[in-house]
Amino acid sequence: MIMYLVPGYLLLWIMGFMLSIKIDKDSNMIIKSIVISYILINVGNLLVGQNVLVSLISKIGVMASALIIGFIAAKIVLSGFFASILKRIGVSKSIHKNFFNDIVDLEYGLCVMVYLPNERMIYKGEIRKYEESDDPKNAFILLAGFVQYNYDGEVLMNCENEHNQRILLNTKDISRMELYYHPKSKRIL
Repeated sequence: MIMYLVPGYLLLWIMGFMLSIKIDKDSNMIIKSIVISYILINVGNLLVGQNVLVSLISKIGVMASALIIGFIAAKIVLSGFFASILKRIGVSKSIHKNFFNDIVDLEYGLCVMVYLPNERMIYKGEIRKYEESDDPKNAFILLAGFVQYNYDGEVLMNCENEHNQRILLNTKDISRMELYYHPKSKRIL
């Protein structure tokens, strides 16, 4: 029966989407979906006091619950509170596959100084977006409010106050990045 597969899959899909995890590469997705669906249906049966699979409305309720639970679970995992709990119990491993998810402060922003040795250029600006790539050595970052310098420190282009100017940089060309956080940032370790 499809109802013993879909709710679990929806829960895992929404969590995967929010955590940037590709669930299509998980070889045990069907088993996980069945187990989660079974648990959701049995909890629904206990809460309602009858079989939730008998009516269309209760089936939709189970699927909506799966999406809501997946969303809430992902928000909890992404929260600073969850990170502090992990830190307190000695777990220092990141839940993110992409390094930028750990360093970019979405609340206060992140100003960076990016060094490109092959071009002998330096860019200073605010990270607006970054690519969540499987290959972090070949991903892109988008800087806004940037200033371009040469290695002698001369300003070549100043777009600090130009709101319609952006620059897209490939991380494979970057030798180092200096990060400048807002004093109230929670990303400062």
